[in-house]
Amino acid sequence: MSSEDILSKPEEVSEPESLGDAGFAENLKRLEAIVKSLESGELSLEDSLKKFEEGIKLARYLESILDRAERKVEQILNPEKSRDSKGEESGGGI
Repeated sequence: MSSEDILSKPEEVSEPESLGDAGFAENLKRLEAIVKSLESGELSLEDSLKKFEEGIKLARYLESILDRAERKVEQILNPEKSRDSKGEESGGGI
């Protein structure tokens, strides 16, 4: 398959291995392994593109976990602020 075929034909890219089943640390290790393999320069263009796409999916998944954790920490540290912002969103203000 030529590089033109790779870039012009969208292919099925498998979902990253067991995103939901693996824990955060395990998924982070998987992402680090993908980065390392991409940086090695030993992959074909086709394999590099597949790894890159898998890495992006993993990075977005991990970012969503961190965002949820950050919101939870904010709620724990500032319970009043959390309640206030909920009231404002629902039109509970003056």
